[in-house]
Amino acid sequence: PAPTADQVTILRGVSWRTYDSLLADLGDARSPRLAFQKGTLELMSPSFWHERLGAFLGLLVTQYARARSIRVVSARSMTMRREDLE
Repeated sequence: PAPTADQVTILRGVSWRTYDSLLADLGDARSPRLAFQKGTLELMSPSFWHERLGAFLGLLVTQYARARSIRVVSARSMTMRREDLE
C-alpha cells in the first residue's frame, strides 16, 4: 500500500550551488520534489493521497473554468531557478 503521509526531509545550511547541482542530477522526472529558500532545502516524496487530491482539484478547477467560459492553462510541478531570490 502507498504511504498515507508525505515523506519530508528538511536540510539547513545548503548552498544555491548544491541545490542547482541536485536539480541537474535529478533531471525533469524527479522524485523527491525539491524546494529551496534561503539555505533551507526541503525534499518531499508526495503520497498517493497528495497526488490524488492534486489531480481532483485540477479537474475541479478545469470544470469550473469550462462552465464559466474561463480560459485556463493546466500545468503540474515546475522549477523556478532564481538565484537572486535564493
